[in-house]
Amino acid sequence: MADVFISYARTDRDAAAAVAASLEAHGCSVWWDSSLAGGENFSRRIEQELAAAAAVVVLWSQAAAGSDWVRDEAATAKAAGKLVPASIDGSQPPLGFQGLHTIPLLDWRGDNAGFTALMRAIEALGVKPGVQGRRAARPAQSIRFCKAFDGVSIAYATVGDGPPLVKTANWMNHLEHDWESPIWRPFFDAMSARHTLIRYDERGNGLSDWTVGDFSLEAMVADLEAVVDTMGLTRFPLLGLSQGCAVSIEYAARHPDKVSRLVLYGGYARGWRSAPQHVQQRTEAMITLMRSGWGSDNPAFRQLFTSVFIPDATREIQDWFNEMQRTTTSPENAVALMYALGEVDVSKRLADVKAPALVIHPRGDLTVPYKRAREMAVGISGARFITLENRNHIPLPHHATTQRMIREIEAFLAD
Repeated sequence: MADVFISYARTDRDAAAAVAASLEAHGCSVWWDSSLAGGENFSRRIEQELAAAAAVVVLWSQAAAGSDWVRDEAATAKAAGKLVPASIDGSQPPLGFQGLHTIPLLDWRGDNAGFTALMRAIEALGVKPGVQGRRAARPAQSIRFCKAFDGVSIAYATVGDGPPLVKTANWMNHLEHDWESPIWRPFFDAMSARHTLIRYDERGNGLSDWTVGDFSLEAMVADLEAVVDTMGLTRFPLLGLSQGCAVSIEYAARHPDKVSRLVLYGGYARGWRSAPQHVQQRTEAMITLMRSGWGSDNPAFRQLFTSVFIPDATREIQDWFNEMQRTTTSPENAVALMYALGEVDVSKRLADVKAPALVIHPRGDLTVPYKRAREMAVGISGARFITLENRNHIPLPHHATTQRMIREIEAFLAD
């Protein structure tokens, strides 16, 4: 059972998803009806969760005020002394609830005064947010190691039940830190809810060996092959994020018998060496700064990367991302990886991908241009292309577009 129950009108689903994700990112355990399993008795489950929650957040809107479900849930919470009312469209709650202070959440971004007030109201009801409080409720991941073709040790983790879902490694991975991070935790929880999620750290990153001489695409694909072969997987969907998209494309082209479905988010088929001259010059300048600033105690340099990767992140997530960069790899490996990624080109392999593919990309991505994702979608026969209206390279938990991304991936994998 979760500490926080969210009540909302059906037409306000995106707003509820954003609030739920942001609360989870701040360490709260949250229940809303997206957690219902197929065929489950929803009335009984809702009653159980409503009774067990320490705080009930009601998202009032014009639609919610006219919903009998929301009114009933709000009345139950009010009677129990655990109602936290908030307005998401500026409208007043209905009669019977106007005597309570209603927290304004109009045009919030997960870190403004309204959300701060919401967190304080929840904490006042005895909820103690924080990663430590959530660990007991989450399944534990199991971390093991395998050997790549050149003897490099690759760390991989499994968590969840159900059919396998393999996530290809991308730059700046750390199995332990990512699992507990405010940015990746909600996404990994969703991906492992119905699957056995398999992740691994890129060579030179995280728990994998840092003493590495080969960062080529060929080596990266071989690392994925090593994990798959060690686990004895025969057929599975493959999830690629950022640089992991190119690795996933190459693997799917080589092993059409193994890849059942392919999900590509925020990625590219061609690295930055194929970009216009001014982009190449800018990247070279960043690499020069990486050599001296990456491992520094002063996060000022790493904030440059953070501002490009996740410009709309909350301060908490920005601080985590700044520290994560230093934790995941060394300055030398970061530079070597950047140069290797510049040379990546699997554009001619797109036509060889036979698995059904889903390509998702933020329209305003400041790290990987939108046209790079379109190139992948055009090149893979029958690929579905989805545009998210935001500018963050990494999916932020408090953005409604991230919840849409998760729903699209879940539906695609279940099809």
